[in-house]
Amino acid sequence: MNARFPKSEKLTHRNLFTELIKEGSAVNAFPIKLIFKEVDLPEDVPYQIGFAVSKRKFKLAVDRNRMKRVLRESWRQGKSEFITSANGKKYAFLMIYLSNDKVNKVDIDKALAKAHKKWSEKLG
Repeated sequence: MNARFPKSEKLTHRNLFTELIKEGSAVNAFPIKLIFKEVDLPEDVPYQIGFAVSKRKFKLAVDRNRMKRVLRESWRQGKSEFITSANGKKYAFLMIYLSNDKVNKVDIDKALAKAHKKWSEKLG
């Protein structure tokens, strides 16, 4: 499995973002929340994902960017599980960081594995 995270896998279309927030299903695995929806993607990729860290919780852009970097790295290493569970369907994801505190990558990895388990149970 390719462990890269190219631009084509990034959720950049505003319409997809709003559709995902309004109509998507969510899975909580503290400190992250994973919102997902099956969609027709404009690119030829199995998924697209966006990352969000609240400005209210992290006032400094340096801290927000660091947490997004940790989320991206955790996703990059664990995305193969999501792709195999998708059974050829295309999904849009939004990973939101919920905690007020900075956590390390190990905690995010555990939360992502927990979110994957809940997500696959929700899919059936």
